[in-house]
Amino acid sequence: MWVQVKGLRMKKAVLIIFLFLLSSCALHRLDIQTQYLTPEYLASFHIGTPDPKLYAPFIGERLLIQWSLPSNEICDELPTLFLKVRYKNHQEEEIKLTIRSSTGTTLFKVEGEKYCQTGGILTYYSQIEKCNAVLATWKHPLWRELIKINY
Repeated sequence: MWVQVKGLRMKKAVLIIFLFLLSSCALHRLDIQTQYLTPEYLASFHIGTPDPKLYAPFIGERLLIQWSLPSNEICDELPTLFLKVRYKNHQEEEIKLTIRSSTGTTLFKVEGEKYCQTGGILTYYSQIEKCNAVLATWKHPLWRELIKINY
């Protein structure tokens, strides 16, 4: 009798741990990663093959934006990805992109002259909207709304 009760407790414990692990592996609906672009970013830099980009160095940043939505949220009206980027010189840029598939990836690049003028990306905020409802959001840890004072 004790073995069955102990086995039942063990089965419940294993089931609870398994369900906990499954729930922690859920995908984000919206995910953004910042990547810095330098010559070291090129594969040719590491393996020593000739590459014209190595002799004309570039510098910049890019945001890798990925989304994963349930397919039923794409059917009627297409959702919109809204991205607001604040640069280190405190200029802001807003981008809207229509999402046509339930999962996808896009890149937002700041390279070369634009990178030198703005100083690069300071912070950003993104959300996916559909019918004036927010489906997903992603904020950079430093994101705050800018307080504008007119004087």
